[in-house]
Amino acid sequence: KNMAIHELALACQFWGMRASNITDVEPHPEGCEVLTLDGRTDFAKIDITLVNDEGTKVRVSADRCSGDGCCAVVTDTSNGVVLYEAEMVEGERAKAVAADAAAHPDWFSYLYTQAVEYAKLKQVCAAHAIAGTTPPGVSTIEIAIEALKLAEYLTPLLKKKLAK
Repeated sequence: KNMAIHELALACQFWGMRASNITDVEPHPEGCEVLTLDGRTDFAKIDITLVNDEGTKVRVSADRCSGDGCCAVVTDTSNGVVLYEAEMVEGERAKAVAADAAAHPDWFSYLYTQAVEYAKLKQVCAAHAIAGTTPPGVSTIEIAIEALKLAEYLTPLLKKKLAK
């Protein structure tokens, strides 16, 4: 559940996915892998399409064991046209990340691959906390709860569907 919780939170926040409104879950088995380590079971890879009761579809794909790459692709499913595509680390930033990786080989890689985003997020949240407002586009505790509910709903369902 934890391995794709950020992606599930995005599905909740921007596409209205909720455990209470999911009408279909389509796993893409080639992109799914469940591992049990030290008695804990979770998805190392997940690739699913969720459909809610409004007919909204969102595909969530995450592979937490494939390295430090991170990308986003938004596709219009009615015609297959890619509306948005971006790599998180490319160009000059890739050089800075490589230098940080070499300088700090004992760090978790997300500490340097996502440092820019974390710094911006902290600044935005701190400014809004001082102002007593909620920053637009930033997930709230309500979204976090919905993402956890969605994860709890999906885990046994996907394990069952993928066991077939």
